[in-house]
Amino acid sequence: RATPGPLDLAAFEPGQPVRSLAVLPLSNQTEGADGQDYFTAGMQEELITQLSQIPGLRVASRTSTARYATATATMPDIGRELGVDAVIEGSVRRAGNQVRVSVALYHAASETSLWSGSFDRELEDLFALQSEVALEIARAVQGQVDAEDASLLQRTARRDVDPDAADAYLRGRYEAEKGTPE
Repeated sequence: RATPGPLDLAAFEPGQPVRSLAVLPLSNQTEGADGQDYFTAGMQEELITQLSQIPGLRVASRTSTARYATATATMPDIGRELGVDAVIEGSVRRAGNQVRVSVALYHAASETSLWSGSFDRELEDLFALQSEVALEIARAVQGQVDAEDASLLQRTARRDVDPDAADAYLRGRYEAEKGTPE
């Protein structure tokens, strides 16, 4: 029997459940995005946090996925290295108080697209945006999300947030996690 080569992908079976996934670092597509990486990092972290609350779904940690921000690894390699069934990749774009998050869910071993979506909101609705994206990913993964799990994912969506406070919070967390004196 021949050893599989680097281009041999595992077959995808549509009925196959997704029991684990990785949210890769999101791409910052904001025009003049210098200094905006904290915002995309905050979006990734919140998606990981919310998706981790879904019973029966294992989500790789942010520190485990961080190396894929600049790496050129293939999805099958990422899936194998992180031990996950699926991979989420996407981008964030800000324009003033508008935010667009585009994400796609792939079966890691076969690189088959399972779902994709694009979400637009005002920055004041940041928590609602994060919850909506997480809920739609959960629906794509599980097919149907029961009322209790949906409520869990939407609990933060009910809060209005001052855009400047949200921005300062995300910037502060990003800087604190870098561990530098700044």
